[in-house]
Amino acid sequence: MQNKNWLVSANDLTRAETLLLCFHHAGGNQSLFSKWADFFPPTVGLINVQLPGRGSRIFDPCYNQMSKLTEDLVTILKQDLDRPYAMLGYSLGGMLAYEIAVELSRSGQAPVWLGIGAIRAPKYFTEKRDRHLWDEPKLIEELRRLGGTPEEIFQNPELLELVLPTVRADFEILDSYQYEERPKLDCPISVFAGKEDPESTPEWLGGWADHTSKKLETRLYPGGHFFLKDEPTAVIADIISDLKSIQGAPKKASGEKW
Repeated sequence: MQNKNWLVSANDLTRAETLLLCFHHAGGNQSLFSKWADFFPPTVGLINVQLPGRGSRIFDPCYNQMSKLTEDLVTILKQDLDRPYAMLGYSLGGMLAYEIAVELSRSGQAPVWLGIGAIRAPKYFTEKRDRHLWDEPKLIEELRRLGGTPEEIFQNPELLELVLPTVRADFEILDSYQYEERPKLDCPISVFAGKEDPESTPEWLGGWADHTSKKLETRLYPGGHFFLKDEPTAVIADIISDLKSIQGAPKKASGEKW
């Protein structure tokens, strides 16, 4: 991987037949997927995308518009995609992965599979939201509603000062997102969501069927918006199952276990 600031290889890519690019949620960072490598076979190369303004890139300026973020990431990925690849995006990362898949498909570099976690289909982004403009108490209330943010961050003013600007920028990406109709993706889409997530109604999730010419698979797990933190092994097992079943997915080497 040539762009180490953006792309973090979680395992050895030497034997990887297929790359799995993972995109984290709003306010999060690539550490969400950092421990996943132990669950995947060596034929799957796990690459975590690290957006600026967090983690090892805490002092890099954040993006606040989907179009510019997509454009820059597509430019980076075009340089590094040297084999079949799949993408998994969680919440904000799901919409970002979709937009990148659309753009790469236009240039003949379509993914073999797209995994979407905890976010509605693009066509349902019709309401105007302004969460990025909310005052601090209201913004904190929203973060608590969604879950996933450690309580110690809310209790530490210095940590909040670091985290909230990034959250605002990420929320603005989604708040300002406007869907434009485009050709369906020529790859299967799997949607993952928590059963108690208010951001993932059956209608909103099912709408992803309109964005692929292939199969849509929807799976629900116990939990809310951050079900992925509670049920990672179940989700990982389903991802591996999906990758095995699609054309171009990594094939099991002799003697290897999935």
